[in-house]
Amino acid sequence: MSAVMAARTIPTPHIDSLAKDGVRFTSGYVTWHMCGPSRAGFLTGRYQSTFGYYKNQTLPLDPKQGLPKMETIASLLQKQGYVTGGVGKWHLGTTNDQHPNSMGFDDWFGFLSGGLMYYPLDHPSYKGRFNPLKRPARWRDIHHTLPLIHNMEPVQWDQYLTRELTDAGVAFMKKNQTERFFLFMSYNAPHLDLEAPEETIAKFPADKMSKVPGVKPAARSVYGAMVYELDLGVGQLLTELDQLGLTDNTVVWFLSDHGGNAKDE
Repeated sequence: MSAVMAARTIPTPHIDSLAKDGVRFTSGYVTWHMCGPSRAGFLTGRYQSTFGYYKNQTLPLDPKQGLPKMETIASLLQKQGYVTGGVGKWHLGTTNDQHPNSMGFDDWFGFLSGGLMYYPLDHPSYKGRFNPLKRPARWRDIHHTLPLIHNMEPVQWDQYLTRELTDAGVAFMKKNQTERFFLFMSYNAPHLDLEAPEETIAKFPADKMSKVPGVKPAARSVYGAMVYELDLGVGQLLTELDQLGLTDNTVVWFLSDHGGNAKDE
């Protein structure tokens, strides 16, 4: 089945509008097949191999893993007078020297790891799996249960993560609407683990989803809901730009840090 056929059961009108009303780069590629090194490449404008970044972090708080101290697009724009904000996934190191605030971001709302569970850890659906986190724990569980933070401080949250990140992005734009700003919206979705609000999953019945080889229908259903929520978030951000009168003076880029998962977990 073609990618076009597979996509018809997951509508993304807001993301589609960026392609329709803007420019599509049909032969653009990220420079690595893993999240961390790829993000290091497009945030620094350098091939990550030039500074030895070849794999994702496996140990939080290990200064030998992650992005070495260097200029990023955020730090360069800071020098040009921009207010710089980041929301969502960082995945470039967890030490203070690797923190987004140390890498050019004036304001950061998100998480330092390569992923985060999509609900607070005490959510009933987890049935105590993460609160408290049982030891010994898998490295991915350790990463995906780091706190949601605003700059250096943990924050409390109570809604689906994609919606939480969208709210943070909208808040940043409202706060800085009279300034030149750069906002890096780094959504977690549709990264594993596969989670979405039940009412959104219901919009994508498993038996109605287009079939993808190797992917279970139930997983495809949740994935569809996650992409749908992501698209809603993009729509809210674009609407906010309109309402603030900033659309005609703003460049919006949409890309993925790398391709999809090769198997269903």
